[in-house]
Amino acid sequence: CAALLSLTGAEKELRKALKGVPLSGYRISVTRGTSAGMAGTRVHVIVSRGKAAARNLPDIVGLLRASSLPGEVRARAISCFERLGEAEAEVHGTTVDAVHFHEVGAVDAIVDIVSGCFLFEHLGAPRTFCSSLPGGSGEAWSAHGKIPVPGPATLALLRGAPWRFGEGEGELVTPTGAALLRAFDVS
Repeated sequence: CAALLSLTGAEKELRKALKGVPLSGYRISVTRGTSAGMAGTRVHVIVSRGKAAARNLPDIVGLLRASSLPGEVRARAISCFERLGEAEAEVHGTTVDAVHFHEVGAVDAIVDIVSGCFLFEHLGAPRTFCSSLPGGSGEAWSAHGKIPVPGPATLALLRGAPWRFGEGEGELVTPTGAALLRAFDVS
């Protein structure tokens, strides 16, 4: 999201688009700074305190359909969540509609996905390419407890895509990031 925001310079447009999503309990923070001597943009979704509701795919699709997002953005965001739902259903041995998104259905993930899809479309939805992704290593905490890195849903989403096992420590590609890459039709 931060990289796309840096490319487009569309912060005002993004904020306006997000107001069209019937979702509350968050604010978006965009800052510019440096890390290791490199200038860049940071985007944080700050969620109000309180327990985030678990949502299923029909809940999220309904929320997105009720939005005033441009049609292409809405369709790409829905596609992203459908891919996440398919991966989670595979991992948990259930149906897509029965999957309850915990982390992914939370407000911050919806804002992340909508923002990424909006900015990608704002850029003109170019043909995209991605080098092999670092798989990470170790363990990460989820709503289901400790899981290996890369996580099972991330692996399902990256099936057929180039990635490197064990490079880097921690979760370097999340299910949300993998689903966005897939929704961007990365080659």
